Amino acid sequence: MKVEKEAAIGRISAQLTHDMRAPIGTFERLLLTSDEDIPKMKPAIRESVNRLYTMVEALLRLDPNDLNSRFLFHSQCQNSANFF
Repeated sequence: MKVEKEAAIGRISAQLTHDMRAPIGTFERLLLTSDEDIPKMKPAIRESVNRLYTMVEALLRLDPNDLNSRFLFHSQCQNSANFF
């Protein structure tokens, strides 16, 4: 059972790092954007913040004893709501 839990944690970690790359890329582009173009990026920034917030909230709701948590986590992240 311990090995299965560790494997599930590994899969969730891999999914989380994969899903965080897109929002981080948005923030990297923001750093390279000229001041006058920043307002145009506001929707992408808001979406990225919402996506990261949703991932954190989904992680907080995970049950470490539920080996299917990975699928719950992924579905919650895919169906993220706007928080801002």
